[in-house]
Amino acid sequence: MGFLYYAVALVGTIVIEVPIAALFGFRRREELAAVALASVFTYPILSFALAALEVRELERGWYLAALLAFETVVVVTEWKLLVYALRRDHRVLLTSVVMNAVSFLLGLFLMGPQ
Repeated sequence: MGFLYYAVALVGTIVIEVPIAALFGFRRREELAAVALASVFTYPILSFALAALEVRELERGWYLAALLAFETVVVVTEWKLLVYALRRDHRVLLTSVVMNAVSFLLGLFLMGPQ
């Protein structure tokens, strides 16, 4: 998959996750920017890790387990980044879980199995 695919997917992730954060009460420009930047940080790492595994591990049946493990790492990483950036932890973990679950599930629905 090329750069355009990843760029569109990253923008899509941000377009999904930022409004969800706003629904959870993160409405200041700085808060929404922190949410977007957390995705900018985690999305490429997740994508490259999954791309490396896809070739070697898919046939062994470990791809789904790795995907769920990596998504969990993304949730925790974004949670910690947002707690640090926003200087608060009220609802940040729940927000991270919901944002990532929605973007993950919507991505599966839109992109389908590759």
